[in-house]
Amino acid sequence: MHDYINSGYIGYLCPVGDVDEFVEVINNLILDLEKTKNIARAAKRFSTSYTWKSHAFQILEYLKSFKQK
Repeated sequence: MHDYINSGYIGYLCPVGDVDEFVEVINNLILDLEKTKNIARAAKRFSTSYTWKSHAFQILEYLKSFKQK
């Protein structure tokens, strides 16, 4: 998950089993709704690059690169 989630930008990563950290993150999100909205927007933008359509386009572009050589 560390490869996908930039903690504090598009979400938060908490150590497994660290309930105190999890509760602190949730409380901070509840208290700072503007930051929560910004994280939600950034996560949505980020997630749009992980669709079947975008992967198909990347594969086609890769295959086209062989044709051009």
